[in-house]
Amino acid sequence: MKSIYFKEVEFAHLRVKVKFCDLSKLKGVPIQGSGYTTLLSHDELANLEVGVFIQDIETSVKSLECMPTLFHEITHAVQYICEQRGIDMELEKESVAYMVHYLGETVMGLRDKAKAPSNTNI
Repeated sequence: MKSIYFKEVEFAHLRVKVKFCDLSKLKGVPIQGSGYTTLLSHDELANLEVGVFIQDIETSVKSLECMPTLFHEITHAVQYICEQRGIDMELEKESVAYMVHYLGETVMGLRDKAKAPSNTNI
């Protein structure tokens, strides 16, 4: 069975998974642009899943023209993570920048294994 996710990126030390999907998989939400990010789940064990939906994701992650949308949605994913974990983005600029970098690098296929290093301070 084929996964509905294009890529899944895990920040194990934060108990977070970010799932990148094609926008066509998004149901029940009016589509108003070429990207959408939402909190998928937050369970009683504080595991967190964030969904990032990008139009034509398989081609978009390889297209320079789509990078602004991709990184816009990645920024929203990081905002969800910080909000749910009580992280002040302003005080943790470097760690937040590493999260954005890692998510972008992984979804674009520049990193083989989608498991984040735990060398961030948050």
